[in-house]
Amino acid sequence: DGYEIGSRWIDTTNDREYVCTDATVGAAVWRETTLGQWTDYTPTWDAAGATSIGNGTLLGRWKALDAYTFLVQIGLTWGSTTTCTGTGAWNFSLPAGVTAATGRSQIFVAHILDTGTDNKVAVAQVASGGTTIARVVPEGGNEVTKTVPMTWATGDALNINGVLEAA
Repeated sequence: DGYEIGSRWIDTTNDREYVCTDATVGAAVWRETTLGQWTDYTPTWDAAGATSIGNGTLLGRWKALDAYTFLVQIGLTWGSTTTCTGTGAWNFSLPAGVTAATGRSQIFVAHILDTGTDNKVAVAQVASGGTTIARVVPEGGNEVTKTVPMTWATGDALNINGVLEAA
């Protein structure tokens, strides 16, 4: 088809640039490398059980810095009808098609707002070869759940930011 790994494709209609990361005939993979533009996505939220954002917000966005490096941001704000019946630690999906590089875990930073009460700093982990941000751990060492580091209520927020090396 006239392309190989590393080939660039410029979409002049939408002002986007892509690089070929897999040149398999009929199943080529093109990763966007457009700089300077954020792309919104809707992360999934899992807690080893049912979660519902209700009237809260769960937003994600990402930006490619190059073919294998991404900035990722996720923000969850608890609404009056947000629920979490799961009993496990929280996980959030990376953008579709993005998988972390293998060989090591990658660490993101996070901020937890307990409305009107407290601010907490946390770290979040993306496992080697993973597709989710997991193990959000605030000071104190216990993973974030529906009752850690506090019982979540209207206006409470979790914001996660990081740089990801992709596979």
